[in-house]
Amino acid sequence: MIDEWKTVFIKLRREMSGAHRHAHAVGETLAQWTSGDLDGGRDDNKGFRSLLHGDYPEVQKQATFDGEIEVIAERIHQLEKENIPLSSICVVARTQSLLNQYESALEAKGIESLRIQHQVSDDPGMPGLRTATMHRVKGLEFNAIIIA
Repeated sequence: MIDEWKTVFIKLRREMSGAHRHAHAVGETLAQWTSGDLDGGRDDNKGFRSLLHGDYPEVQKQATFDGEIEVIAERIHQLEKENIPLSSICVVARTQSLLNQYESALEAKGIESLRIQHQVSDDPGMPGLRTATMHRVKGLEFNAIIIA
């Protein structure tokens, strides 16, 4: 049984160059992941540049799953008020089973979702909150990510 539910909100903002600004902590983590020797020493990260400006991820802990859903739904509604469309917000979870739970709970709150399927391109023109596993979301860009 899970004692507490954790949700991480990462709001990414576009710079004029079109690149995303990452929160300093996220940038540091990514730099650690990318500096591992996964290519036999061919990449020395020369010229690597981490964008260190932006908001820190917001972490909220809830005692129950229902509490977490309340916080996630509130954040989604807040983002919509900031003119961020549902199609550019993604809820990310570890497993398909967890995604099923989040999708059902958010649907009960009137938030429609669209799961990003394995090996299928996302159509940003389709309405709905995006949901995906951590494996599937790798390499995709969203204006806001909720790691549940």
